[in-house]
Amino acid sequence: MRIWDDCDKIISVIFGRNLFVCRLWHKYCLPVNKFTGERIKKMETERLVLREMTSDDFGALYEVLADSDIMKHYPYTFDEKRVRNRINKNIERYRIPGFGLWAVCLKDTGEMIGDCGLTMQNIDGFIMPEIGYHIAKKHQHKGYAKEAAGKCRDWAFLNTPFGAVYSYMHKDNIASSATARANGMRLVKEFTDTDGAETSVYGITREEWDKKWGVRNNADNMRKTELHYSALKPY
Repeated sequence: MRIWDDCDKIISVIFGRNLFVCRLWHKYCLPVNKFTGERIKKMETERLVLREMTSDDFGALYEVLADSDIMKHYPYTFDEKRVRNRINKNIERYRIPGFGLWAVCLKDTGEMIGDCGLTMQNIDGFIMPEIGYHIAKKHQHKGYAKEAAGKCRDWAFLNTPFGAVYSYMHKDNIASSATARANGMRLVKEFTDTDGAETSVYGITREEWDKKWGVRNNADNMRKTELHYSALKPY
């Protein structure tokens, strides 16, 4: 069993079986529309829409995750079963912690070009909130990964009590590490994973984010995004 599969099971146990923790999270941390009280299912950037995945996204997601070039830094490329499981897993994530990997779509056409979002990952033995992203080959080198990941970074600090968010990748994944740095993350750790791959961990703290992109310095961000900010203090 891969550690990232174990991690999702741990999170499911914590939130799904501990009623007290689940109620606290949903009361104080689950992102909701401040006018309707319903879970936020869509976010927008200048060029993109990030929305919850559905089973209808199978074809577009399969095109991305079954591409061996895109997944060369991942332990495997995805077959049809794994893609369907990934969609179902994220639908469950939306329901329980209130976040997961979202479908990344072009605003002008609605075309799904990849996924990006926040998940809980086991990073060198520690469970951490991690921003991950995959963009279809024909849409790479256009800044879409940076744009989507930046939105997820802002979303995390506006809607969760996390004191920091991270992105991790194989050390030789130059494009992914460049995206992390472009979104204000700095190298915080390097380690060898269970498959023997040298891995880099990038992160940004809430304080670092707030100085550069936070709501106190960016009122326009709050006008454009209807988010309910948790009253809990970051830990």
